[in-house]
Amino acid sequence: MSKAAKTTLIVATALIVAGVMVSGLALAVAGFDIRRLSNVEAPTEYSYTSKAGSNYQTIIVQGRSENYRIAGHAGNNIEITYYEDSQTSFTFEDSGNTLVIIEHAKPGFMIFNFDIGSLYREIVISVPAGFKGSIDFSCNSGNVALQGLKDCPELKVDASSGNVSVRDLSGCGELEVRANSGNIVCSDVSLAKGLSLTATSGNISCTRVQAQGIAMLARSGNINCDDTSAKENASLEATSGYLRSSNLQAQTLSLKTASGNIRGQGLSAENLNCQAASGNIDVSLRAAQDSYWISASSRSGNVRVPLGNPQAARGIELRTGSGNITLSFTN
Repeated sequence: MSKAAKTTLIVATALIVAGVMVSGLALAVAGFDIRRLSNVEAPTEYSYTSKAGSNYQTIIVQGRSENYRIAGHAGNNIEITYYEDSQTSFTFEDSGNTLVIIEHAKPGFMIFNFDIGSLYREIVISVPAGFKGSIDFSCNSGNVALQGLKDCPELKVDASSGNVSVRDLSGCGELEVRANSGNIVCSDVSLAKGLSLTATSGNISCTRVQAQGIAMLARSGNINCDDTSAKENASLEATSGYLRSSNLQAQTLSLKTASGNIRGQGLSAENLNCQAASGNIDVSLRAAQDSYWISASSRSGNVRVPLGNPQAARGIELRTGSGNITLSFTN
């Protein structure tokens, strides 16, 4: 190694060590709380309480970059905890039966500003347990969480860039979630009508969900679905990703992927259709094999399925362009 190369290596090593020491000192000064490392002024916390006795039919939230949590609570009014600073403000429009919550973001030159605390901060919207109206939520950049809501006839969430979490819903009507760039998690949800989950670039996870009908679409991501049932039809589709499910029940069940494997264990359906353009199919049903007619084919792969009953009213159709197919039955 030349003398110039050795000198460069020594200088680079010294700079790295110095940088680590400065970072450690800064973290120590901040009390080892990364949220205190922001170089912008801390936002001010505010609260908003809806008018007493209001009979809201709709809550509309127009979010920008903050994280949001909408949760049920024991109070009688809608209560909101929010934060404002030089770049962010909120307005509330109350028309008597509709409450509109609007987040405003002022344009500015923010390249040298960073607010680490915003990653952990949430705007909390607390809804009375007796609220029976609809919620329509949109957010440009931020995570969204719905939790502990009851009897809402319609819930819509549209997140451009952020994760969406939906938990502990009971007695609600219909739920529609769209995440353009982020994951969707849905658990412990009971719906009288339909469930629609669409992730443009992200994964979908669904656990302990009941609905009239279920539709899930992951355009670039995986789908995991466990302990879930649809009174009518259920459709799970991954454009580029795998499908994995267990204890999934529906009258008509459709599992489809363009590039990925399909694995379903303990399925229950009157009619089952699985299609993989490129991937393996491995499914088991909780039923007797002689109660189904079975059709399966793979252009490039092994097919291991029982004969079934050609005269049966129930049907199973399994197709893959490149991969193996395995079908089994358990009682």
